[in-house]
Amino acid sequence: MRKLVGGLTLVVAFIVNPLFACHPFEPSFSYGEAEMKAAVEGTWKLAFRGRELTIRIAQAKAVEQHSMRRALVKSAAACGHRTFVKSAEACKDLSELPLTLVAVNEPTTKTEGRFVVESTTFDAGELLITVDGKRLAAVISPQGKVLRVDDGVTLERLPRG
Repeated sequence: MRKLVGGLTLVVAFIVNPLFACHPFEPSFSYGEAEMKAAVEGTWKLAFRGRELTIRIAQAKAVEQHSMRRALVKSAAACGHRTFVKSAEACKDLSELPLTLVAVNEPTTKTEGRFVVESTTFDAGELLITVDGKRLAAVISPQGKVLRVDDGVTLERLPRG
């Protein structure tokens, strides 16, 4: 009988709060928006397919952080996914910073991007850039150093000033 009551309690808890299956407690992120911005904001030199662009990267929108609060029904920001815009990712501990990219030397170039850290600790993040429909990716350290880029792509952060 005790096992039946315990099992029913878990089923009811899951129905009332499906996030219980992901993490019973809110994850603790060891970094925030400021650290993510410091890693990617600034001016960068990007080269791919014989093309060289100077791009300025900045945060795109105001921050919206979603955390899991203790309540009977929790928000749709599930399981430690915090994004600096609205999202509904399930059961991943990650942070996402939407970016505005401006190609300084080619102002009509269509660019967009985001920076994603898939952990509660910030050891490295993925800078995802789209230039005129071509998707590029680079792994960036918290100090803003390029650790890895797609084949045929070079990315270099230019000094501030």
